[in-house]
Order: sequence, then C-alpha cells, then structure tokens
Amino acid sequence: MRQWPDDLHRLIRNIDFTIPEYNQRSFRGPQGYQTGIIGEHVIMDFLNDMGIEYEEIFSTKHDLKVQGETWEIKTKERTVYPKPYYDCTVPDYNHEHQRPDRFVFVNLRSTGKSDDPFRFQDAQILGTVTLEELEQRATFRTVNDAPDDNGWVPTVNCWNLRIDQLQPL
Repeated sequence: MRQWPDDLHRLIRNIDFTIPEYNQRSFRGPQGYQTGIIGEHVIMDFLNDMGIEYEEIFSTKHDLKVQGETWEIKTKERTVYPKPYYDCTVPDYNHEHQRPDRFVFVNLRSTGKSDDPFRFQDAQILGTVTLEELEQRATFRTVNDAPDDNGWVPTVNCWNLRIDQLQPL
C-alpha cells in the first residue's frame, strides 16, 4: 500500500467533475462519480510521476491503457485508513462486460459522506490484480449475505479480494 499523492487537494482542484453520459447510472450518484474520478486521477498522477505512458479510455469497460494492458481503477471511500484485511470490491453488475486485463484499487479517506470533493483527506494506492487472478481468488458476496469478518454487508452483489491479496503497483 502506498500513500499518493502528497497533496490530494492540489489534484482535486484540477478535476472536471461534470458527469459524462456513460456514467449517469452510478448507484452512488454524484458522490460515487467523485470518488471514482479522483481515484483515476490518483493513478494517472502516479503513472506521470513514474514516467509511465498511458492512454485515457474512460468507458464502462475500462479506464486506461497502460503498456498494452487495459486497466480498470476501482476506488472505495472510507473514513479510516485501510487495513490489510479490508476488502477491495468489483461490483457484479459490471463484471460481465467489464473485462480489463488488470484492476487497480485505490482508497480515499474522507471526513464522511458529502457532495464536497474536498471531503477527501488522502489517498492510498492499495495494489493490483489481473482479471484472471480476481476470478480465481475473489469471494463472491451478495446483498443477502451475513456481515463478513470486517462487519461489512454488501449493498450490491460483488467480488471481494482482501488488500493483502493484491500485488503492489
């Protein structure tokens, strides 16, 4: 897990938060879009800093193309720092058509739910997993499941993988 960037608010000030047509149906609405786009910008900022070239795709299928691979960035908003046993999530409603080569997971720590993008205090790049690894190792969870070890109950059917099961980016 890597803290990135040093100044998240600098990054946030430069983001256009206009929701594109393809992303109008986010189940978390504008807050979900803010969370996702900030996570994508965290990864692009990291890639820029590392001198790694990428192409912005931003479709419902994947977000970036990096060194010939398609990447989907998945971002969670939490009010606490992530622990190694916390889950990274890929919603099942996306899984049939969202088949990137690689998933990259980001945590955004916030002061709580609000429409203000400056509620985010910092970001952590949690790690990455290939599509094949996700399908082999992730646990499928439904909205009807009992709480897991973390006390978390899914709000949508999803595929979960613990942070400590990811590869570093």
